[in-house]
Amino acid sequence: MDWHVGQTADDLILRAAVQPLIIVGIYNLGKARIYEYTPLKRRASARTRRPLREFLMQEVMPFIQQEYQALSTPASPEWVGHR
Repeated sequence: MDWHVGQTADDLILRAAVQPLIIVGIYNLGKARIYEYTPLKRRASARTRRPLREFLMQEVMPFIQQEYQALSTPASPEWVGHR
């Protein structure tokens, strides 16, 4: 499924509706992603019980900040599609 996220972001940036941004997509198991990212002992393996937020903050954000010109202030990251 193509959600056209990149094209939509490009359009919004060109229209100055949003600041330039970095979009990160995390691979998931589709319909089973609730079990992949929710720490439910009866359905999740030891690997997937780790909270998603911990993974994003301790691994993904440092990688993005190291590899790309990403802002590193606490107020700069915006999370969409993550609670």
